[in-house]
Amino acid sequence: MNILFISLVIIKDLDKRGIYPDLIKCFIENGHHVTILSPVERREKGKEEIIEGAGFTNIRYKTLNNARTNIFEKALSTLLIDPLLKRAAKRHISREIDLLIYATPPITLTGTISYLKKRYNPLCYLLLKDISPANIADLGLLKRDSFVYNRLRKVEHKLYDLSDFIGCMSPANVEYIIEKNNIDRAKVEICPNSINPYIFDISEEEKISLRLKYNIDKNALLFFYGGNIGKAQMVDFIVDVLESNKQNKNIHFLIVGGGVEYYKLEKWYKENKGKNATILYTVPKHEYDTLIKIADIGLIFLDRRFEIPNFPNRILSYMENKMPVLLATDKNTDIGKIAEDNYFGKWCEAGDLKSFNKLIAFYENFSNDERDRFGLNGYDYLMDNYTVDKSYNAIMSHFK
Repeated sequence: MNILFISLVIIKDLDKRGIYPDLIKCFIENGHHVTILSPVERREKGKEEIIEGAGFTNIRYKTLNNARTNIFEKALSTLLIDPLLKRAAKRHISREIDLLIYATPPITLTGTISYLKKRYNPLCYLLLKDISPANIADLGLLKRDSFVYNRLRKVEHKLYDLSDFIGCMSPANVEYIIEKNNIDRAKVEICPNSINPYIFDISEEEKISLRLKYNIDKNALLFFYGGNIGKAQMVDFIVDVLESNKQNKNIHFLIVGGGVEYYKLEKWYKENKGKNATILYTVPKHEYDTLIKIADIGLIFLDRRFEIPNFPNRILSYMENKMPVLLATDKNTDIGKIAEDNYFGKWCEAGDLKSFNKLIAFYENFSNDERDRFGLNGYDYLMDNYTVDKSYNAIMSHFK
């Protein structure tokens, strides 16, 4: 089949790993041709380009910065993305399209989807990775009775109407989107965040060397967070966690990432001279994949105000590396329940510092064998539920 994959995530090539490149490669490996529409963000200072490869064509169109930028440019980028995408599609898409895949965020793709659906009549598949504008309202950044919110809700409904099928990240996602939008249950299904696991290891000597490099005691229990550091992560709570544990010499926190709230962590780090914590701004993917190898416990943070059930994909790298997880989230996501029910993680509500520190103590008292067993449970659950073939099969089931 000919597949068009619309991405708001920068995809320069398919050598890098991630939920979208891995899915694209899965389609290619199964004999399909994939045309990719992916952005060249303003910070790249690049030109629009077309990259041809084995089984794919990558059309890179120019946009403003959408990731890791201020809220004003992000909002403007979200508004402009649809006409920019539509222009790129009109200029460069010439082959027939059997399947059109696109993801939220953002929801403002309706003009492009309408144009492509009318011209090529493909099956339209939405990968629902974020539920907007509810996510913005949950964080107090937009009032639910405002004109902007109601306007965005109309756009959201139109996107759902245009989509033949909607792939959600978890059971809670499915139930939420049906309940809040009166959508036919037959068009909503689970199509999870998924990866093609890449297993490699580093020696104990390398692990010790890396810990020394970042001033991490070789015997400390290392808690690791990697990913976006923004409004959704409730960074004030992360700072409270660091502050309340800074005298505990038995543990260490390694935080790797960037975002609009990063400055709060950086401020704490400088004021406390990095006491039992190491905070690194965004690092290249290969370096991230190595750093995670020296960690013991993976951390997930989500703001407790969320009513939408998020399912952050960073948990997949923890599970891939056989790490138990500690989750501090809202009560509505099912990610904590899934981790606890399948014995690979522990959960508490975000903002509950007392409960969070009890879970830190729980892991401190874990034996190595118990920690290994939790980590292996997570890896097994990943292999059974979150490998890229699960997403591929969910989408392709509609062509049988």
